[in-house]
This record gives sequence, C-alpha cells and structure tokens, in this order.
Amino acid sequence: MAKLSVFMKRKNSFFNAHRIKTILLFLIVNVVLLVLYQFSVVEFYGTVERPHVAWSSYTQFHNKDIETQVVISRKADDYIKSLSYDYHLSKSKGGEYIVTGGSNPEPVRHTRVFYLDEQCSLVFSNFTEMIVNKVALRCLY
Repeated sequence: MAKLSVFMKRKNSFFNAHRIKTILLFLIVNVVLLVLYQFSVVEFYGTVERPHVAWSSYTQFHNKDIETQVVISRKADDYIKSLSYDYHLSKSKGGEYIVTGGSNPEPVRHTRVFYLDEQCSLVFSNFTEMIVNKVALRCLY
C-alpha cells in the first residue's frame, strides 16, 4: 500500500510541476484537431452504365454540406447533360439520410445507401423507387 501512495505522489507532483505545459499541449492538440476537421473533405466518384445511357457522379462531403455533379450521356448520339446539386445533411440513420436544400429538382431528398465494401456504395436518390435510373455508384476517391 505504501508503494502505491508513493507512486501517486510522484505522479501528482510531476503534474503539478508541469501543469502549464500539460494544459498548453492539450489546447494545441485540440486546436489542431479542430482545424483538420474544418478543412477535411471526403470525395466520392462513380459511374453507372446501361445499354443506352451512362452517368457519372462526383460528390464532395464537407461538414454537413454535400455538393454533387452528375454528367449524363447517351451512347447513340452526342447528348450530354450536366447537373449540379447542393444539399445540407439533415438527418442520418444507418444506411439512410435526408438532405435539404434549394437545389432542383428536389428540395428534400430521402436517400438510401447500400455499402458494397469499405470503398464503394450504391446510393439511391429516391427511397421509394429503388430503380436503376435513381442509382449512383460512389467510391472513396
């Protein structure tokens, strides 16, 4: 029992002697983690191909903001259409999330995600209609 109290006294005296350094180190580590969080961006990229149409999507996720660019092309002719969506993550639970924003065509979107592995997932942009026209393949970039 005496050895334990001696050890605790040494530990407490070390902390008391270096209290300012310990607190400063703790604050610096927290500031660095906060800066890294504010500037971190997760990027996803994927392409879905069908017999006559293909579409690619590029998505950036920062804090709770989601920016997506989609390029749709028909294989038979030179038709190319580009769409851009800006949403704010509202609620998420498991493999589902709801996003809100003034983006066209939908101001509120209920999305369902099916994870294929650690890198890729299938994202259905309309929860009620899980059809090929509403899916995007997204992989970590």
